[in-house]
Amino acid sequence: MSQKLPLVKVYWKDTCTDDRWMDFKDAAREKSIACCNVGWLLRKDKKEIVLTSMRHSKRSGFYVSIPRGCVTAIRKLEK
Repeated sequence: MSQKLPLVKVYWKDTCTDDRWMDFKDAAREKSIACCNVGWLLRKDKKEIVLTSMRHSKRSGFYVSIPRGCVTAIRKLEK
């Protein structure tokens, strides 16, 4: 690999939606979904975190952009 990118595990919350009819009190009990992604950190700034889970040289085969407000923790996986 030509570029050293840190390998990280990002814990985050995603929105939860449902299109079923339900009582207001049942809908109010719904919660966000706990998510986790592992990948190489491409960018981290005030707005978002961008990871790639596949890489070759300077190319990303798959990426995910997670809004910073959704991130609950970031763990570095290698030194």
